[in-house]
Parts: sequence; C-alpha cells; structure tokens
Amino acid sequence: MGAHGFEGVAAEELSAGPGVDELFSLMDIKRYEREGLSLFGFIVDCVIVNRVMPEAAAKDYFAKWREIQTKHLSEIDERFSPLPIFHAKWFEQEVVGLKFLERMAQEIYGENDPIKIFHQEHPISMKKEGNEHLIFLSLPNTLKEELDVW
Repeated sequence: MGAHGFEGVAAEELSAGPGVDELFSLMDIKRYEREGLSLFGFIVDCVIVNRVMPEAAAKDYFAKWREIQTKHLSEIDERFSPLPIFHAKWFEQEVVGLKFLERMAQEIYGENDPIKIFHQEHPISMKKEGNEHLIFLSLPNTLKEELDVW
C-alpha cells in the first residue's frame, strides 16, 4: 500500500491545490487547511484563486468591488508565498459541464500541465542530534502568537 492508502503512489507524487475564493475571511481557513494537509504529508503545490473579476467587468457599478478584490489578491500573494498562485476569472455563468470545466482549466493552467507538482516542500522532517530527537514542522505563514508548544 502506498502513501496514505493510495496504492502504487509515492507520497512525493501526491499534491493538493486548495481553491481560494478571494473573500478575505476564507483566506485564513485555506491557510490552515494548507497547514493541516502538510501535517499529514500531502504537498500543497499551488493555490487556485476562483472568481477573479475580469477588468472588463470592473467598470461603473463593479469598480469598487474590483478595487477591494485587488487588495485581497495582494493579500493572497503574501499569505501563500512561495506557492504558485493561479487565477480563474469570474465567468459569465456557473461552471457546469465538462466543456466549461475544460475552459476553466485552460484559464487556470494555460500551457502548464495540471498534473505537474508546481512546488515541492517537505513539511515534516526528523533528525537525531546526540541523544535528542528533533522534529521540524514547516508551518508557512503561521504567526508565532498562534503556536502553543507543550
């Protein structure tokens, strides 16, 4: 049995790309989700930001929405660095059906192979130094105040 119950698949071949709606409140949830996946050995290799308002729609009535969204997109860049960040525009209708999913995939990945692992980081490592056993956890973008070690 392979890593995490996936027969024939090594852990370094598994990755997850959490989708993030640009709404600010969801960013912290997705950040914790990324860290939680990391603790179980999954590689989070990219972030997909959904429903990015196209420039053409950001006129008049939606101008303020686009301004707010632009600030949120900048925050996403900061919070999820160094992961590659892909964007999916806010389509003119709901993404339903295979053809529309293919269109969305093209929008997100362009010429990139979506199967590719875009960023590889080993979130947990252990090391023995003398009589001590040390564990190293990569908790990207976690603030020191958020940690409690006992």
